[in-house]
Amino acid sequence: MTTTTFDLFVDPLPPPAQALAAVPASVTAFTQILTLSKTSPIFKVVFAQTRSDRDIHQFSVFFTDGRQWSDSVELLPGDPAYEGGAPIAGSPSITRQSQGDTFTATEWRAVEQIALSLLAMHNALGEPSLIQFSFATGSTQVVLDAAPVTATHAVGTLGVNWISPGVGHQDWIGLFAAGTPNTAYLAYQFVPDGETLGSASFATPTAPGTYEFRYLPANGYTSVAVSAPVVVS
Repeated sequence: MTTTTFDLFVDPLPPPAQALAAVPASVTAFTQILTLSKTSPIFKVVFAQTRSDRDIHQFSVFFTDGRQWSDSVELLPGDPAYEGGAPIAGSPSITRQSQGDTFTATEWRAVEQIALSLLAMHNALGEPSLIQFSFATGSTQVVLDAAPVTATHAVGTLGVNWISPGVGHQDWIGLFAAGTPNTAYLAYQFVPDGETLGSASFATPTAPGTYEFRYLPANGYTSVAVSAPVVVS
């Protein structure tokens, strides 16, 4: 039996009042994403600010079959969506960027509706730089494999191989002492944007003990994968 989790990450975290105000838009976006995923499975939706001088965001939907829908979304002053009113079709300028992938008319309309919901959510949350919804099913979506499992400080470096389900925004890999919280990292490296697999090297800790690598998405402190224990003697 596998367990499917559905996570929402917002950066920066909004004040409680704004988070409460965003609930209707959040529920709408959540429902639309679930509805689309029933017919066209997806694993991640990202709404991330790409320019600070203008309110431009990158809106991406990552499908499990490898397709990616990616739009540049700009909120223009004077638009109802920008000012916090109900977003309406044609208010924000959404420009389709070709990814070489084909989408049905139903998928096209569904993604546009999700984009409008995220615009409303963006405003209600106080215009955060990042809104990310992500799915994880079982332990197959993100794999973190540490090698070697045992080492001595003389080894110098520890290697970790990672596979991500899709392109994230400021995902990172951290080295931790086993059993410590996700904020107590000993070292970390960001996963390069646009990469879905790779490897990294970390200096072997000087203190003997049991360590582990963790994969944490969206510059947050919630781990979605933990490596096998790395014992340093």
